[in-house]
Amino acid sequence: MKSWIAASKRIVAIFAILPVFAARAEENIAPDSPQIQKISKHQQTAISELVSAMKEVQKAIILMSGAQGEQKQGAKSPFEDKQEYKHPELPPSENPELQMRELQKKQEDIISKMFQSANSDANKSDSQKNDSDPLTLANDQKKISEKLSDLAQNGKLNNDVRKSLKNAEDSSQNVEEALQSDDDDRAKTEAEKTNAGIKEAIKRLTDASEKNTQRNLDTSVKDLNELARDEKSRPENSEIKEINRELADIVENMDKTARDEHKGGVQKTAENLADLADKINDRKNNLPSNGAEIMSELNKVRDEINQLRKSAQKNPTQFRKNSEKLKTLEDELKFFQKNPDAPQSSSGDISRLIKDIELAMQDTLTQLRDFNPDYRLRENSSDSS
Repeated sequence: MKSWIAASKRIVAIFAILPVFAARAEENIAPDSPQIQKISKHQQTAISELVSAMKEVQKAIILMSGAQGEQKQGAKSPFEDKQEYKHPELPPSENPELQMRELQKKQEDIISKMFQSANSDANKSDSQKNDSDPLTLANDQKKISEKLSDLAQNGKLNNDVRKSLKNAEDSSQNVEEALQSDDDDRAKTEAEKTNAGIKEAIKRLTDASEKNTQRNLDTSVKDLNELARDEKSRPENSEIKEINRELADIVENMDKTARDEHKGGVQKTAENLADLADKINDRKNNLPSNGAEIMSELNKVRDEINQLRKSAQKNPTQFRKNSEKLKTLEDELKFFQKNPDAPQSSSGDISRLIKDIELAMQDTLTQLRDFNPDYRLRENSSDSS
Protein backbone atom coordinates (compact mmCIF):
# COMPACT_ATOMS: atom_id res chain seq x y z
CA MET A 1 0.00 0.00 0.00
CA LYS A 2 2.72 2.48 0.98
CA SER A 3 4.69 1.85 -2.21
CA TRP A 4 1.91 2.83 -4.59
CA ILE A 5 0.96 5.84 -2.46
CA ALA A 6 4.58 7.04 -2.71
CA ALA A 7 4.49 6.49 -6.46
CA SER A 8 1.19 8.31 -6.78
CA LYS A 9 2.70 11.45 -5.24
CA ARG A 10 5.28 11.52 -8.05
CA ILE A 11 2.52 11.06 -10.63
CA VAL A 12 0.34 13.83 -9.21
CA ALA A 13 3.34 16.17 -9.26
CA ILE A 14 3.73 15.91 -13.05
CA PHE A 15 0.04 16.11 -13.96
CA ALA A 16 0.21 19.90 -13.83
CA ILE A 17 2.82 19.92 -16.61
CA LEU A 18 0.79 17.92 -19.14
CA PRO A 19 -1.82 20.56 -20.11
CA VAL A 20 1.04 22.76 -21.36
CA PHE A 21 2.01 20.10 -23.88
CA ALA A 22 -1.63 19.52 -24.76
CA ALA A 23 -2.01 23.19 -25.70
CA ARG A 24 1.19 23.08 -27.76
CA ALA A 25 0.07 19.93 -29.56
CA GLU A 26 -3.27 21.47 -30.51
CA GLU A 27 -1.47 24.46 -32.03
CA ASN A 28 0.40 22.08 -34.41
CA ILE A 29 3.72 23.83 -33.78
CA ALA A 30 6.59 22.48 -35.88
CA PRO A 31 9.10 20.33 -33.94
CA ASP A 32 11.99 22.66 -34.90
CA SER A 33 10.14 25.79 -33.80
CA PRO A 34 11.84 28.04 -31.17
CA GLN A 35 8.70 27.60 -29.06
CA ILE A 36 9.27 23.87 -28.99
CA GLN A 37 12.89 24.33 -28.00
CA LYS A 38 11.79 26.42 -25.02
CA ILE A 39 9.65 23.64 -23.61
CA SER A 40 11.91 20.77 -24.70
CA LYS A 41 13.74 20.64 -21.37
CA HIS A 42 10.48 20.57 -19.41
CA GLN A 43 9.10 17.95 -21.78
CA GLN A 44 12.07 15.67 -21.28
CA THR A 45 11.76 16.15 -17.53
CA ALA A 46 8.10 15.13 -17.74
CA ILE A 47 9.00 12.02 -19.74
CA SER A 48 11.74 11.10 -17.26
CA GLU A 49 9.34 11.55 -14.35
CA LEU A 50 6.66 9.50 -16.11
CA VAL A 51 9.09 6.65 -16.78
CA SER A 52 10.32 6.68 -13.18
CA ALA A 53 6.81 6.84 -11.74
CA MET A 54 5.59 4.09 -14.05
CA LYS A 55 8.27 1.74 -12.74
CA GLU A 56 7.03 2.32 -9.20
CA VAL A 57 3.42 1.83 -10.27
CA GLN A 58 4.33 -1.42 -12.02
CA LYS A 59 6.10 -2.67 -8.89
CA ALA A 60 2.97 -1.87 -6.90
CA ILE A 61 0.82 -3.83 -9.37
CA ILE A 62 3.10 -6.86 -9.04
CA LEU A 63 2.94 -6.70 -5.25
CA MET A 64 -0.84 -6.35 -5.23
CA SER A 65 -1.31 -9.19 -7.71
CA GLY A 66 0.83 -11.44 -5.52
CA ALA A 67 -1.02 -10.47 -2.38
CA GLN A 68 -4.45 -10.97 -3.91
CA GLY A 69 -3.49 -14.19 -5.66
CA GLU A 70 -5.53 -13.20 -8.71
CA GLN A 71 -6.35 -16.14 -10.96
CA LYS A 72 -8.44 -15.98 -14.11
CA GLN A 73 -11.01 -18.73 -14.30
CA GLY A 74 -13.72 -19.53 -16.75
CA ALA A 75 -14.58 -21.56 -19.81
CA LYS A 76 -11.77 -22.59 -22.11
CA SER A 77 -11.36 -20.23 -25.06
CA PRO A 78 -12.06 -21.83 -28.46
CA PHE A 79 -8.85 -20.14 -29.65
CA GLU A 80 -6.62 -21.69 -26.96
CA ASP A 81 -5.57 -24.70 -29.00
CA LYS A 82 -3.22 -24.20 -31.91
CA GLN A 83 -5.42 -23.59 -34.92
CA GLU A 84 -5.98 -21.30 -37.85
CA TYR A 85 -8.09 -18.28 -37.07
CA LYS A 86 -11.36 -18.37 -38.99
CA HIS A 87 -11.86 -14.83 -40.14
CA PRO A 88 -15.55 -14.01 -39.57
CA GLU A 89 -17.70 -13.20 -42.56
CA LEU A 90 -18.38 -9.46 -42.47
CA PRO A 91 -20.46 -8.68 -45.60
CA PRO A 92 -20.57 -4.88 -46.06
CA SER A 93 -24.18 -5.07 -47.27
CA GLU A 94 -25.26 -6.17 -43.76
CA ASN A 95 -23.45 -3.40 -41.88
CA PRO A 96 -25.77 -0.64 -40.54
CA GLU A 97 -23.19 2.13 -40.90
CA LEU A 98 -22.76 1.47 -44.62
CA GLN A 99 -26.52 1.08 -45.02
CA MET A 100 -27.02 4.51 -43.45
CA ARG A 101 -24.39 6.07 -45.70
CA GLU A 102 -26.12 4.59 -48.74
CA LEU A 103 -29.47 6.00 -47.54
CA GLN A 104 -27.84 9.41 -47.08
CA LYS A 105 -26.63 9.36 -50.70
CA LYS A 106 -30.10 8.41 -51.92
CA GLN A 107 -31.67 11.15 -49.81
CA GLU A 108 -29.28 13.77 -51.17
CA ASP A 109 -30.07 12.56 -54.69
CA ILE A 110 -33.79 13.08 -54.07
CA ILE A 111 -33.13 16.56 -52.69
CA SER A 112 -31.08 17.39 -55.79
CA LYS A 113 -33.89 16.22 -58.07
CA MET A 114 -36.42 18.27 -56.12
CA PHE A 115 -34.48 21.45 -56.80
CA GLN A 116 -33.89 20.47 -60.42
CA SER A 117 -37.61 19.98 -60.97
CA ALA A 118 -38.18 23.55 -59.85
CA ASN A 119 -36.13 24.75 -62.82
CA SER A 120 -37.27 24.86 -66.40
CA ASP A 121 -37.94 21.48 -68.01
CA ALA A 122 -37.09 22.83 -71.44
CA ASN A 123 -33.64 21.25 -71.62
CA LYS A 124 -34.51 17.95 -69.87
CA SER A 125 -34.94 14.60 -71.57
CA ASP A 126 -38.10 12.58 -70.99
CA SER A 127 -36.23 10.20 -68.63
CA GLN A 128 -34.92 13.15 -66.61
CA LYS A 129 -38.43 14.56 -66.34
CA ASN A 130 -39.73 11.20 -65.12
CA ASP A 131 -36.94 10.90 -62.53
CA SER A 132 -37.93 14.22 -60.96
CA ASP A 133 -41.67 13.64 -61.20
CA PRO A 134 -43.24 14.09 -57.71
CA LEU A 135 -44.87 10.66 -57.72
CA THR A 136 -41.59 8.99 -58.74
CA LEU A 137 -39.75 10.87 -56.02
CA ALA A 138 -42.46 9.92 -53.50
CA ASN A 139 -41.97 6.26 -54.38
CA ASP A 140 -38.19 6.58 -53.97
CA GLN A 141 -38.73 8.33 -50.64
CA LYS A 142 -41.02 5.53 -49.48
CA LYS A 143 -38.18 3.04 -49.97
CA ILE A 144 -35.97 5.21 -47.75
CA SER A 145 -38.70 5.36 -45.11
CA GLU A 146 -39.01 1.58 -45.08
CA LYS A 147 -35.26 1.08 -44.73
CA LEU A 148 -35.06 3.68 -41.96
CA SER A 149 -37.84 1.83 -40.14
CA ASP A 150 -35.90 -1.45 -40.37
CA LEU A 151 -32.73 0.17 -39.05
CA ALA A 152 -34.57 1.92 -36.21
CA GLN A 153 -35.69 -1.51 -34.99
CA ASN A 154 -32.20 -2.98 -35.06
CA GLY A 155 -31.55 -4.06 -31.48
CA LYS A 156 -27.78 -4.07 -32.06
CA LEU A 157 -27.79 -0.26 -32.32
CA ASN A 158 -27.77 1.89 -29.20
CA ASN A 159 -30.83 3.90 -28.21
CA ASP A 160 -29.44 7.27 -29.34
CA VAL A 161 -28.77 5.97 -32.85
CA ARG A 162 -32.22 4.39 -33.06
CA LYS A 163 -33.83 7.61 -31.86
CA SER A 164 -32.13 9.59 -34.64
CA LEU A 165 -33.22 6.99 -37.18
CA LYS A 166 -36.84 7.15 -35.94
CA ASN A 167 -36.82 10.94 -36.29
CA ALA A 168 -35.43 10.59 -39.81
CA GLU A 169 -38.14 8.03 -40.61
CA ASP A 170 -40.87 10.43 -39.44
CA SER A 171 -39.46 13.23 -41.61
CA SER A 172 -39.14 10.87 -44.55
CA GLN A 173 -42.82 9.93 -44.31
CA ASN A 174 -43.66 13.66 -44.28
CA VAL A 175 -41.68 14.02 -47.52
CA GLU A 176 -43.84 11.31 -49.10
CA GLU A 177 -47.04 13.09 -48.07
CA ALA A 178 -45.81 16.50 -49.26
CA LEU A 179 -44.76 15.14 -52.67
CA GLN A 180 -48.08 13.38 -53.14
CA SER A 181 -49.93 16.63 -52.38
CA ASP A 182 -47.59 18.77 -54.57
CA ASP A 183 -46.38 20.76 -51.57
CA ASP A 184 -42.86 21.35 -52.90
CA ASP A 185 -41.65 23.68 -50.16
CA ARG A 186 -42.68 21.32 -47.37
CA ALA A 187 -41.21 18.36 -49.24
CA LYS A 188 -37.83 20.10 -49.51
CA THR A 189 -37.85 21.11 -45.83
CA GLU A 190 -38.72 17.61 -44.63
CA ALA A 191 -36.19 16.05 -47.01
CA GLU A 192 -33.45 18.22 -45.51
CA LYS A 193 -34.59 17.17 -42.02
CA THR A 194 -34.43 13.52 -43.08
CA ASN A 195 -30.91 13.98 -44.39
CA ALA A 196 -29.86 15.72 -41.18
CA GLY A 197 -31.37 12.89 -39.12
CA ILE A 198 -29.45 10.25 -41.05
CA LYS A 199 -26.20 12.21 -40.61
CA GLU A 200 -26.87 12.49 -36.88
CA ALA A 201 -27.48 8.73 -36.65
CA ILE A 202 -24.19 8.03 -38.46
CA LYS A 203 -22.28 10.33 -36.12
CA ARG A 204 -23.82 8.80 -33.03
CA LEU A 205 -23.06 5.31 -34.33
CA THR A 206 -19.42 6.12 -35.11
CA ASP A 207 -18.94 7.84 -31.73
CA ALA A 208 -20.38 4.83 -29.89
CA SER A 209 -18.30 2.49 -32.02
CA GLU A 210 -15.09 4.36 -31.19
CA LYS A 211 -15.80 4.28 -27.45
CA ASN A 212 -16.70 0.58 -27.45
CA THR A 213 -13.68 -0.41 -29.53
CA GLN A 214 -11.34 1.75 -27.46
CA ARG A 215 -12.65 0.21 -24.24
CA ASN A 216 -12.08 -3.32 -25.52
CA LEU A 217 -8.63 -2.56 -26.90
CA ASP A 218 -7.68 -0.84 -23.62
CA THR A 219 -8.60 -4.03 -21.79
CA SER A 220 -6.43 -6.08 -24.15
CA VAL A 221 -3.41 -3.83 -23.57
CA LYS A 222 -3.85 -3.97 -19.80
CA ASP A 223 -4.04 -7.76 -20.00
CA LEU A 224 -0.83 -7.77 -22.02
CA ASN A 225 0.85 -5.50 -19.49
CA GLU A 226 -0.06 -8.00 -16.80
CA LEU A 227 1.11 -10.93 -18.91
CA ALA A 228 4.45 -9.24 -19.64
CA ARG A 229 5.01 -8.62 -15.92
CA ASP A 230 4.28 -12.28 -15.17
CA GLU A 231 6.64 -13.43 -17.91
CA LYS A 232 9.50 -11.32 -16.55
CA SER A 233 9.26 -13.21 -13.28
CA ARG A 234 9.38 -16.63 -14.96
CA PRO A 235 12.63 -18.53 -15.55
CA GLU A 236 14.06 -19.15 -19.00
CA ASN A 237 12.17 -21.75 -21.10
CA SER A 238 9.16 -21.36 -18.81
CA GLU A 239 5.80 -22.99 -19.41
CA ILE A 240 3.97 -21.15 -22.21
CA LYS A 241 0.56 -22.67 -21.61
CA GLU A 242 -0.59 -19.71 -19.51
CA ILE A 243 0.64 -17.22 -22.10
CA ASN A 244 -1.12 -19.18 -24.82
CA ARG A 245 -4.37 -19.08 -22.84
CA GLU A 246 -4.12 -15.34 -22.20
CA LEU A 247 -3.47 -14.61 -25.88
CA ALA A 248 -6.37 -16.90 -26.80
CA ASP A 249 -8.64 -14.83 -24.53
CA ILE A 250 -7.49 -11.65 -26.29
CA VAL A 251 -8.17 -13.19 -29.71
CA GLU A 252 -11.61 -14.35 -28.56
CA ASN A 253 -12.49 -10.91 -27.20
CA MET A 254 -11.26 -9.19 -30.37
CA ASP A 255 -13.20 -11.61 -32.56
CA LYS A 256 -16.40 -10.94 -30.59
CA THR A 257 -15.85 -7.17 -30.80
CA ALA A 258 -15.33 -7.44 -34.57
CA ARG A 259 -18.61 -9.33 -34.98
CA ASP A 260 -20.46 -6.85 -32.75
CA GLU A 261 -19.02 -3.93 -34.73
CA HIS A 262 -20.19 -5.48 -37.98
CA LYS A 263 -23.73 -5.92 -36.66
CA GLY A 264 -24.03 -2.58 -34.89
CA GLY A 265 -21.02 -0.40 -35.60
CA VAL A 266 -18.45 0.65 -38.18
CA GLN A 267 -17.56 -1.76 -40.97
CA LYS A 268 -13.91 -0.73 -41.30
CA THR A 269 -13.40 -1.11 -37.55
CA ALA A 270 -14.89 -4.60 -37.68
CA GLU A 271 -12.53 -5.56 -40.51
CA ASN A 272 -9.50 -4.09 -38.71
CA LEU A 273 -10.33 -5.97 -35.50
CA ALA A 274 -10.78 -9.27 -37.33
CA ASP A 275 -7.47 -8.77 -39.17
CA LEU A 276 -5.71 -8.00 -35.88
CA ALA A 277 -7.24 -11.07 -34.22
CA ASP A 278 -5.83 -13.11 -37.10
CA LYS A 279 -2.33 -11.65 -36.57
CA ILE A 280 -2.38 -12.25 -32.81
CA ASN A 281 -3.64 -15.81 -33.27
CA ASP A 282 -0.76 -16.46 -35.66
CA ARG A 283 1.75 -15.18 -33.08
CA LYS A 284 0.07 -17.35 -30.43
CA ASN A 285 0.42 -20.44 -32.61
CA ASN A 286 4.13 -19.77 -33.14
CA LEU A 287 5.29 -18.69 -29.69
CA PRO A 288 9.00 -19.37 -29.00
CA SER A 289 10.07 -21.10 -25.79
CA ASN A 290 12.86 -18.69 -24.86
CA GLY A 291 11.81 -16.12 -22.23
CA ALA A 292 13.40 -13.12 -23.98
CA GLU A 293 11.89 -14.10 -27.32
CA ILE A 294 8.46 -14.52 -25.71
CA MET A 295 8.75 -11.00 -24.28
CA SER A 296 9.62 -9.74 -27.75
CA GLU A 297 6.50 -11.40 -29.18
CA LEU A 298 4.29 -9.98 -26.42
CA ASN A 299 5.66 -6.49 -27.12
CA LYS A 300 4.89 -6.95 -30.83
CA VAL A 301 1.32 -7.94 -30.02
CA ARG A 302 0.96 -4.90 -27.77
CA ASP A 303 2.41 -2.64 -30.48
CA GLU A 304 -0.07 -4.01 -33.03
CA ILE A 305 -3.00 -3.36 -30.70
CA ASN A 306 -1.71 0.13 -29.90
CA GLN A 307 -1.48 0.92 -33.60
CA LEU A 308 -5.20 0.25 -33.88
CA ARG A 309 -5.87 2.23 -30.70
CA LYS A 310 -3.89 5.19 -32.09
CA SER A 311 -5.77 5.14 -35.40
CA ALA A 312 -8.73 6.67 -33.57
CA GLN A 313 -6.52 9.22 -31.76
CA LYS A 314 -4.89 11.15 -34.60
CA ASN A 315 -6.50 14.49 -33.85
CA PRO A 316 -4.55 17.07 -31.82
CA THR A 317 -7.23 17.31 -29.11
CA GLN A 318 -6.52 13.69 -28.12
CA PHE A 319 -3.54 14.93 -26.12
CA ARG A 320 -5.82 17.16 -24.07
CA LYS A 321 -8.35 14.35 -23.65
CA ASN A 322 -5.65 12.11 -22.26
CA SER A 323 -4.50 14.87 -19.93
CA GLU A 324 -8.09 15.20 -18.68
CA LYS A 325 -8.26 11.44 -18.16
CA LEU A 326 -5.11 11.58 -16.07
CA LYS A 327 -6.64 14.42 -14.05
CA THR A 328 -9.63 12.19 -13.25
CA LEU A 329 -7.28 9.43 -12.14
CA GLU A 330 -5.41 11.99 -10.06
CA ASP A 331 -8.61 12.76 -8.14
CA GLU A 332 -9.03 9.06 -7.39
CA LEU A 333 -5.42 8.84 -6.27
CA LYS A 334 -5.87 11.76 -3.89
CA PHE A 335 -8.93 10.07 -2.40
CA PHE A 336 -7.02 6.86 -1.68
CA GLN A 337 -4.09 8.87 -0.32
CA LYS A 338 -6.39 10.49 2.19
CA ASN A 339 -8.40 7.32 2.81
CA PRO A 340 -5.99 4.35 2.45
CA ASP A 341 -8.33 2.07 4.39
CA ALA A 342 -11.50 3.05 2.52
CA PRO A 343 -13.75 0.17 1.34
CA GLN A 344 -13.09 -0.73 -2.29
CA SER A 345 -15.75 -1.33 -4.90
CA SER A 346 -15.43 -3.20 -8.19
CA SER A 347 -15.47 0.10 -10.09
CA GLY A 348 -13.10 1.98 -7.82
CA ASP A 349 -10.59 -0.46 -6.38
CA ILE A 350 -6.89 0.31 -6.16
CA SER A 351 -5.84 -2.56 -8.41
CA ARG A 352 -8.06 -1.33 -11.26
CA LEU A 353 -7.00 2.26 -10.67
CA ILE A 354 -3.27 1.75 -10.92
CA LYS A 355 -3.64 -0.42 -14.03
CA ASP A 356 -5.67 2.38 -15.63
CA ILE A 357 -2.95 4.82 -14.63
CA GLU A 358 -0.28 2.62 -16.17
CA LEU A 359 -2.15 2.52 -19.50
CA ALA A 360 -2.83 6.27 -19.47
CA MET A 361 0.84 6.94 -18.72
CA GLN A 362 1.93 4.70 -21.59
CA ASP A 363 -0.36 6.67 -23.92
CA THR A 364 0.97 9.97 -22.61
CA LEU A 365 4.56 8.87 -23.13
CA THR A 366 3.76 7.97 -26.73
CA GLN A 367 2.04 11.30 -27.29
CA LEU A 368 4.91 13.28 -25.78
CA ARG A 369 7.37 11.36 -27.93
CA ASP A 370 5.26 11.88 -31.09
CA PHE A 371 4.90 15.57 -30.27
CA ASN A 372 8.68 15.98 -30.42
CA PRO A 373 9.87 13.17 -32.74
CA ASP A 374 13.53 14.21 -32.38
CA TYR A 375 13.44 13.07 -28.76
CA ARG A 376 13.85 9.34 -28.17
CA LEU A 377 13.30 7.45 -24.95
CA ARG A 378 16.42 5.60 -23.97
CA GLU A 379 17.12 2.64 -21.72
CA ASN A 380 14.50 3.44 -19.07
CA SER A 381 11.61 3.60 -21.54
CA SER A 382 12.25 0.12 -22.88
CA ASP A 383 11.25 -1.28 -19.49
CA SER A 384 7.97 0.60 -19.37
CA SER A 385 6.56 0.81 -22.88
